Amino acid sequence: MVWLASEGYQAVLFDYRGYGRSEGSPDIEGVHIDAAAVLAWVFANPNLDTDRVWVLGQSLGGAIAVHTVATSPFKEKIKLLVLDSSFAGYRRIAREKLAHGIITWPLQFPISLLIDDRYSPEAWIAQVHPVPVLIVHGEMDTVVPVEHARVLYEKARDPKGLWIVRDQGHIGALGNADLRARLLETLNEYLWGRTGSESTDLQH
Repeated sequence: MVWLASEGYQAVLFDYRGYGRSEGSPDIEGVHIDAAAVLAWVFANPNLDTDRVWVLGQSLGGAIAVHTVATSPFKEKIKLLVLDSSFAGYRRIAREKLAHGIITWPLQFPISLLIDDRYSPEAWIAQVHPVPVLIVHGEMDTVVPVEHARVLYEKARDPKGLWIVRDQGHIGALGNADLRARLLETLNEYLWGRTGSESTDLQH
């Protein structure tokens, strides 16, 4: 996220419980509580520009961000949600991973039913509305197949956009300078109401 700071954006990053230097043990409910708490902290912080808040979630962070924005009491103040390399459902991705093994293939459905699916983004993304949603995904992603992006895009409500990035793998798309420039143009429009020489339509 250093490149965003170099463009003048304030960036708030955090570790969920049990991740990085945060204490505790991770669980699905807990990490969603953490994300909601951080978003509440952002809007209560006088040192941040709370008139131009947007949310970026990558991989698991994207899945958590969908539910967080959809259920947030601050939703009407959020200008844009960007998802990068995010999966559509917890059970869905678990079944896919189990299906890759000869031993685990027969167990994909019974084991996946043990996974808490209440927070799956495919169940919540429609409720992110009216916040615009931009879904970014590398076409070569072998961790979270690009089909997950298409599922989320189909279930999201307008305004929404889907950027499939060629020759990029998992959370690799924003390493592309052209894509960063394109995202900055989009931020200019949705956060500041400014447009450049090219269209920043999310559908583009």
